[in-house]
Amino acid sequence: MAYNPYDSEKKNVIKIVVEEPMVWNLIEKGREYFSSYSKKGEKPWVLEQIAFPSDEKALR
Repeated sequence: MAYNPYDSEKKNVIKIVVEEPMVWNLIEKGREYFSSYSKKGEKPWVLEQIAFPSDEKALR
């Protein structure tokens, strides 16, 4: 699940599909991440990239 970082009340929850099991195993519950995700038509949102906010090199 993800939230829009500009929504201080976190009203709009986004459910994101993680297609790679290896990536899913690295994600820690309750931890904040910077991510990018995409959506095609009526299909669910799909995780494209993920990183810790302090990881400057991860999303280049």
